[in-house]
Formats: sequence, C-alpha cells, structure tokens
Amino acid sequence: LEQGRTGDLLITDIVMPEMSGYQLAQEVRKKLPALAVLFMSGYADEATLKAASSSENAAIMMKPFTPTEMLRRIRALMRR
Repeated sequence: LEQGRTGDLLITDIVMPEMSGYQLAQEVRKKLPALAVLFMSGYADEATLKAASSSENAAIMMKPFTPTEMLRRIRALMRR
C-alpha cells in the first residue's frame, strides 16, 4: 500500500494459494486497521470460517451468490 492511500473495503476469497484471505486481511489491516472485509468461500474448513467470522468489521458470503446478494452484504457491512 502506498503511503497516504486508504481503502474502505477488502473483498477476498478465504481459500487461496500461498496465503488465506484471513491472512491477507490481517496484513492489510496493519496499515488500514479500520478496513471492512468481505470474505467469500465456496469451501472453507471450520477453523478458517471461525477465524474469519471472529474478525472485527467483517462478514462472510458463501458461494454461489448473486450480484444482488453481494451488494446487500456490502451495504450492510459498510453501515457498521
């Protein structure tokens, strides 16, 4: 992240190669602690889902979902 840049929302899959979405969110939040995070998953083990759901200012969407469902979830998350 560039110095002085901010962000409002990170959207990431939970299961990714090399680094989980939860680990990505932790790294980004070192620079942007108030960042909202929307995790997505078609499959995630219970421990990963629990870790992601316990994250402050975060939500989880299970795949598949419609664009309308995603927009609703983003709006709800951003209102927190």
